[in-house]
Amino acid sequence: MKRAAWLILLASLAANVYLWLTRPTATSQRRAPRAMPITALARNTTASSSAPASASSTSPPSALDRVQLEQRLLRVEAEIEVHLPLEEQYDRASRSSESEARAKVVLDHMFASIADAGSAGIGSPYSLECHGNVCTLQSSLDPADWSQAIQQPPERLMFGSMSFTAERVMFALEPVDKLGELLVRGIYAALGRSTQAELCIAGNANANGSISVTVQFDPAQRRFTGTVGGTLANAPIGVCFRAALDEICARALVPAELTTVPPVDPLDLEFPIQRPH
Repeated sequence: MKRAAWLILLASLAANVYLWLTRPTATSQRRAPRAMPITALARNTTASSSAPASASSTSPPSALDRVQLEQRLLRVEAEIEVHLPLEEQYDRASRSSESEARAKVVLDHMFASIADAGSAGIGSPYSLECHGNVCTLQSSLDPADWSQAIQQPPERLMFGSMSFTAERVMFALEPVDKLGELLVRGIYAALGRSTQAELCIAGNANANGSISVTVQFDPAQRRFTGTVGGTLANAPIGVCFRAALDEICARALVPAELTTVPPVDPLDLEFPIQRPH
């Protein structure tokens, strides 16, 4: 019975963290783009920009010279591209070693955490090919061993759209400038699912107050560090959460292209944990 109660509390913590991660904010909303007719998209390409519109972006085509017309066409094509199905984006782009290197860091981290990957008896349990920022992934392992893992943080936060078939997974890489924020959010999600968090809650069932988790990136040491604040920061549950956070930060993914991480809102938790309805 105690074990069942712990699992309920852990599920509640994970749900609370998930709700925090997916809450709408002014700076980070991860909504899928709504499909638009190409003609409407062309009309709205410049209107959606927050930068002041240039003369070439608002003038009628007849008033533009050839260079300005080509620039406008390139902008419209770029906007249309992101609305195409992944398969079409993949077919239209050339192979990208840069995207493959980025994806490989994430996938190596993921497959290393899968027990069967270490006993597969092969050098690499997957094959990867990226065209532009869209990649196809195939693995010699049983899909049951990894298809769920790729849909969990931090991997899922690093990838945008995904499509699954019996033969392969296709996914789009998130832009490099979002990398730092996504990794921090992945650490928050990992904390919400951790066994150590389960033990922290189970051992401090009467805790009443708040914990505020913050994660920073140290570019000199090439690692993430975390701090725990709030009214319970120095209480046993706060000390316990700090140890769990330190462990997760120590094994967090740090891609080579990561140089800075913008400030990310802290993860605020209220205790006792409220079970989602």
